[in-house]
Parts: sequence; C-alpha cells; structure tokens
Amino acid sequence: MDRQAIAFVVAFVAAGIFGLVLLIGGDWLPGTIIAALALAGLTLQFSRSKRRDEADPGVPPQTGSN
Repeated sequence: MDRQAIAFVVAFVAAGIFGLVLLIGGDWLPGTIIAALALAGLTLQFSRSKRRDEADPGVPPQTGSN
C-alpha cells in the first residue's frame, strides 16, 4: 500500500467511527449514511489495492532469513 492508499484508509476509518458516534448519539439517518459510505469506501479501497498488487507485485516480501 502506498501513502495515498493509507491516507484513504485512515480517512474512511475516521468517518466510520464518526458515523458510529452519531448512531450511538441517536442521529440515526446521518449516522447510518456516514457509516455505510465509510464501509463502502473501505471496501473499494481494499479491492483497488488488491487488484493493483496482483497486476504489479513489485518487490517480493522478505522471508526474514538472509
């Protein structure tokens, strides 16, 4: 994952937490919309990252033994 993808993931997680706070506070409609869109954004971001990594694996991960 690159920096931009990590920034998107952090933003979507923060939005999801904000949506949950709204839901707990009793604001059902905006909380539901924000939490659902954050979950959808996370899903899209992970699928994009997975497709990009499958298309161009780049440097293989190190196994730990040199």
